Amino acid sequence: MSTLGERIKMLRKQAGYTQNEFIEILKNEYNLKADRVMLSKWECSKQCPHIESLKCIASALNVSLDYLN
Repeated sequence: MSTLGERIKMLRKQAGYTQNEFIEILKNEYNLKADRVMLSKWECSKQCPHIESLKCIASALNVSLDYLN
């Protein structure tokens, strides 16, 4: 079974976004206060995003919050 970070990374890549592009979407469209380093930590499972961040990520990637968890 894949981790939350692995699912975020897989979905981001399937959507065709680089880390920088995806962070810009999260910042500009969802007003999320994060950067590429934080995204990298999430994708490597070194840190877990807060629930509000997860909601933004799920929305940006067109998946349910349940799918990410």
